[in-house]
Amino acid sequence: MRHRTRAAMIATALTLSLSACGGVQERASTPSATTTTTPPPAASGPQCASLGGDALPELSDKTLSEAAAAMPGTVTYSGFLQANADRAEQLDKARGVSVFIPADPAFTAMDADTAAKLADPAWGLALLEYSVVTQTVLPDALNTTAAELPTVRSQDAQITTAPVNGAPLLNGAAGVLCASIAFDGGVIYLTDKVLLPPG
Repeated sequence: MRHRTRAAMIATALTLSLSACGGVQERASTPSATTTTTPPPAASGPQCASLGGDALPELSDKTLSEAAAAMPGTVTYSGFLQANADRAEQLDKARGVSVFIPADPAFTAMDADTAAKLADPAWGLALLEYSVVTQTVLPDALNTTAAELPTVRSQDAQITTAPVNGAPLLNGAAGVLCASIAFDGGVIYLTDKVLLPPG
């Protein structure tokens, strides 16, 4: 109980102090349709160009599924969305979210245990739900503040973030290749490792 209260306090503080955006506060089966009010900054990061993030401004009016399908660096993630069409349809309705999508090279480089997990359809669904943080988190927040970010997966399935040399480190392992790609539901971050929920 103490851990949950602390996580909730951190998530609330992050939202209030680092973003003026309204965020999705619900979890699990149906993301909320709350809209955001503050536009995110332009996409930026060490590999935005190679992953297509800075060349696709039209993503701002696309759903998550449409955005993932349009970016050349997210083909694998898009495949998981297509394989879980019903859940993808629900996630496409979410507003005020941040989505941490592993870029294609992250799937290529994943270890054997992670690859074995993702061969199970249940883990493919877990990947999708865990990638969606239920609030809009802007780059300045990730670059400067440690936090535990709640995901659609469950209240306890959080993505941890901590600044290291001015850049975010997710779950103590993953870096951000391209940040703040605007889409209809919020912002997308492309990561260099596959993030899965604990368990």
